[in-house]
Amino acid sequence: MAPLTGSLAHLSAEENERRMLAGELYHAFTPRLTQERYRCRRALEKFNSLKDPSRRETVAAWREYTRSPVHTSHEEEESLQLPRSSHRIQHQAVYETEKANVVRLTKDERPLPPQLADPQADEDQFHATDAWVENRVHCDYGFNIHIAPGAYCNMDCTYTMPIRIGARTLIGPSCHFYSGTHPLDPAIRNGIQGPESGAPIAIGEDCWICGNVTDVPPFTLVAGNPARVIRKIESEWDPESAAYKKTGEPVMGPEDAMAKVAEKEEV
Repeated sequence: MAPLTGSLAHLSAEENERRMLAGELYHAFTPRLTQERYRCRRALEKFNSLKDPSRRETVAAWREYTRSPVHTSHEEEESLQLPRSSHRIQHQAVYETEKANVVRLTKDERPLPPQLADPQADEDQFHATDAWVENRVHCDYGFNIHIAPGAYCNMDCTYTMPIRIGARTLIGPSCHFYSGTHPLDPAIRNGIQGPESGAPIAIGEDCWICGNVTDVPPFTLVAGNPARVIRKIESEWDPESAAYKKTGEPVMGPEDAMAKVAEKEEV
């Protein structure tokens, strides 16, 4: 690996990763982060190869692929197809797997609930505890993805920066989330030897994203290419609505709102 350049070249691995997660300038091609991307690639191969998985199998796979801070042995490096001696010499404390045949993706170490005999009842156990993530996921590290329970992420989505997705949010297929940027000065940018950054991405609760939309205000309908504001969404969940301001809280839950819609359709 070519030597890193610039004022960040001598950061510790821990500080470099902290800067990455905080959206500050960092080096992506350090031994530790390079091996993290190799690890994630192998984990994604397993997750994305699931064929018609049950809800339990999907949740288990998403939870299973987590990382552990251990030293990487020669045998583990061979199994994971990672760069060997040069990376180990430069930095021994790499994050890798506890066993050579297990690769992990996120940081969720919760045990699964006991399996129920009724398949539907077993599936229902995960509605309040887990997101629903379809396979063919694409990401660099995995551990910087946080998806709240009740959220749904459709197939072929890409996450390259730290991202948090709120509860009950719906993500359409082939959505891509990235905020990476590089210094404009080529002398500083310096290919893979220079620094880069990527601001964390935050998506709130109860959003619906079809694709290629950025920085949308709450309770706003946005569409088009390029995206533009279509209209304000009238909702009693909106803190700016008259009903919310009157009571200080939403006047309807999801079931009440759906019943109200159904009543209008019947008229």
